[in-house]
Amino acid sequence: MFDSIINLLIKGFEGLHNVVFNIIPNVNLSYGLTIILAIIIIKVITLPLHIKQIKTTKVLQKIQPELQKIQAKYKSDPQKQQQQILQLYKDYKINPLSGCLPTFIQLPILLLFFQLFLRLPGLQENTISFLWIPNLATKDPYFILPILAVITGFLQGKLSIPTPVSEDSKTQAQQSRIMNIVLSVMLGVFTISVSSAVGIYYVFSNIISIIISVIINNVFRNNDKVILKN
Repeated sequence: MFDSIINLLIKGFEGLHNVVFNIIPNVNLSYGLTIILAIIIIKVITLPLHIKQIKTTKVLQKIQPELQKIQAKYKSDPQKQQQQILQLYKDYKINPLSGCLPTFIQLPILLLFFQLFLRLPGLQENTISFLWIPNLATKDPYFILPILAVITGFLQGKLSIPTPVSEDSKTQAQQSRIMNIVLSVMLGVFTISVSSAVGIYYVFSNIISIIISVIINNVFRNNDKVILKN
């Protein structure tokens, strides 16, 4: 099953590369640009999830005062408190867990591309360079990709952490910041030991996600009608 998925990805990537190569007949450009184009296609497909994640974060931030009132009112009755909180989420038509969905999806996709680039004949059988990287099938000898991976991963995670409006949310935000730093460093270390093609995928995926997040945040900023629209 897994091999079938990877073989399908290989065929899809090679087909996409053929299109790019017909436009730019230079393998030292076409392979790198195909990776970026594949990222864009994936981001377009997952855009509704990205929008939902940001909207959920914004709504949760906005209803913090109501959550605090419920927590204070039903402090001695945890069951009733939980019922009221779930009802509040239902009233605003949000699911807090949906905010984690893009992150959960991103990691399996990264692992699939890791396997894809390990088995992609065009990369493994040829020495293909891109930008400063002498060979996409090997590690970045200058360690620029791992550094960019940490920076872009951190910035992407930072954009998903809501601004705290209470003491409880400040604690949660601090925990999220620490987790964001740890995860960014871990994935940065991961890119040290993998092919530059995987590093290119991860870094440019982060950059495009940052751009999307900034645009969506600007649309939602100070716009309750858009955020709370049913």
